[in-house]
Parts: sequence; structure tokens; C-alpha cells
Amino acid sequence: MNDEYQQPYYQEAGSGTPWKKIAIIVGAVLVAIAVIIMVVVLIQNRRATKLDLVNVQETIERTEDMLASDLAECEDAFDPEACRNNVISTEASETGSIAVCSMLEGTAFDNCIFELSNIKSDYLLCETIVDQGLKDVCQGMLLTELAEGNEDFGLCTHINDEEWQSICWERVEDEIVDAG
Repeated sequence: MNDEYQQPYYQEAGSGTPWKKIAIIVGAVLVAIAVIIMVVVLIQNRRATKLDLVNVQETIERTEDMLASDLAECEDAFDPEACRNNVISTEASETGSIAVCSMLEGTAFDNCIFELSNIKSDYLLCETIVDQGLKDVCQGMLLTELAEGNEDFGLCTHINDEEWQSICWERVEDEIVDAG
């Protein structure tokens, strides 16, 4: 046998095709691009969140300016706090603005959100209610109405309160029987 025709059992360093090196470089570039894209998206989300907070603050300031005379009248009312809560809740209902509700605290805030969620038929707003009992009523009532209107038992399963869930099942069943 002639040694010049035999191929070595292993490849000597640097004598192979550069494909492995190219693949590693391409992989590193792709990873770098992915990281850059994630950073850009993160920065844009932070800017959007800051803009949302600015918009909420601007809405509150505009509302306070518009309601200044109504709120000033509340100072002379028998119960100034109740008057103020009523004026702000009414404005929130008329404008459909959650930001206006955020001018309130405690039970007044919860009641304002409850009212808005009913006006908008948006059960997801109920999640911002602090009082668990009122949150359950809000969520149960709105999801029951939605399930009943769509004849969809599946919506009842999203209700956390067992009593409201039972009511939902019964009303959907009645709706289906009445329609059938």
C-alpha cells in the first residue's frame, strides 16, 4: 500500500471546510439580533406604559378641572365626601372612564368600577374591585348575562363564586329550553 493514497483517519485542524465556523458565526449573529429585538420591544412597552400613565393623569386633571365647580358646591353639602363621590361617579359613568374612577378610594372606587363594568358589559373590569363580595356579584352577574345571551355553559365556568355559577347554569339551561 502506498501511503500517499491513504486518507487520514482524522481531519487535521484547519484543513476542513469552513462551514462549521460559518454556522457558529451565523448562529451568534441570529442570537444577537434576537436579543436586540427583545430589548427594542421592552423599551417600546415601557414607553407605552409611561404614556398610558401620563394619559390617565391628564384625564384625571381634565376631569378635576371640568368638575371644579361641581366639586366646589360639594364643600357646602351636608355630606361633602358623599357629594364628591357622587359627582365623580356620575362623570365616570357618563365618560366611561376608569381613570375617573381612580379619583375615588375604597368603597366609592369599587362602586364606580361596578357601575362602569355594568355600563360597558365588561366582566374583566370587575377584577379591579377590591371588595371580594362586590367583585363576585359583578363578575357573576355580567358573566351570567353573557352566558345566557350566548347560550354558552362554558362562560359559567369562569365564575369564581359557586352560587353565581349555579345561577348561571340554571339561566343558560332555561334559555336553551325556552329557545328549543
